[in-house]
Amino acid sequence: MSFEIATWYDTWNSTGLENLVQQKVPLDYATRYNLAFGEFVAVSNGYTVSLDARYASQVLAQIRTQAPGVLVYAGVGDAGLPATVADNREHDNRSTANIVASLQQQGLDGISIDSEGDGMGSVAELVTQLGPSFKAAGLGIAVSVPWPGNGPVGLYGENAVAAFNQYVDALELQDYSSAGTPTDAPLWVNAGVQASLLMGGVCTENSDVQTSLEDTAAWTEYALQNNLRGICSWRLDNDHGQQGTEEDVEPTFTGAKTVYDTVQASAGGAKKEASMGTPFDGSWNGGTCAISSQASLLTLTMPDGRPSATGAAVAVGSPVIYADFTDDAPFTGVLSVDGQKILWSNNTVWTRD
Repeated sequence: MSFEIATWYDTWNSTGLENLVQQKVPLDYATRYNLAFGEFVAVSNGYTVSLDARYASQVLAQIRTQAPGVLVYAGVGDAGLPATVADNREHDNRSTANIVASLQQQGLDGISIDSEGDGMGSVAELVTQLGPSFKAAGLGIAVSVPWPGNGPVGLYGENAVAAFNQYVDALELQDYSSAGTPTDAPLWVNAGVQASLLMGGVCTENSDVQTSLEDTAAWTEYALQNNLRGICSWRLDNDHGQQGTEEDVEPTFTGAKTVYDTVQASAGGAKKEASMGTPFDGSWNGGTCAISSQASLLTLTMPDGRPSATGAAVAVGSPVIYADFTDDAPFTGVLSVDGQKILWSNNTVWTRD
């Protein structure tokens, strides 16, 4: 499967719709759009998914007209999620049938489940209920993961890993609310989640969690180098706007362009073999520390009985290392020009042997 670029688009703001109507939005920067937000709602025979925000149908129509080859998912949150799961459990999965029919009727390709509250404990069961019918209907399931540093079991319970590996197409890690893709992705892989399901996550709207353009490029490059499914951004309609936090006003789409350009640059060059080392590999600090790698995934062996750290290396300008020291904190290191020192973000320095 080719590298997937997903993003969100709002359906409640007339400015975002008007930008689409005026064809100001570069819809070719993504291959999948999640429309924010639909809901699980009660109907006479269970529950279904409703995407009925004020401008939802018009936003969907514009995306379909201008970018006919992209996928469009309904984004859903906590509202009605636990009740939908309970209804399926009690009534032979009847709500799943309603949801499939509703998505097909609306011309949607799947759902992205962005549960961040009381529905999180029901997500694993929901995807298990939806999975077989969605697959049969050619519909996709994504889970948008808040606080990915807590891991799949910590967020969704003991059955999450098996459920996600069997029934989910994409796990959109909201890395901007955590330590970043190079730290979060290995945590999920080590928990047993297939790397091919994982999507790194960047925030491109103006906010206190906006991902820097440098990190946007680095996390995208990490996803490419480590064969993740792709990268997801929140959100295209409000991408690096020129008017502060005013929603959808004069977006520059700088974040989306950074992701797109990074992917295109990678596609135009030869990929490194997985067996090749990183510039950080070797012995450090008089033999007390060592760094080894598989592709750009790193293991840092520590002195004095400290646990090994895991991390990743990317090349954006100078080589950069992201490492999670489990007995301390995640830190970033930059390799010196001569390759002999790592300058860490906690103001320590490692010297190559």
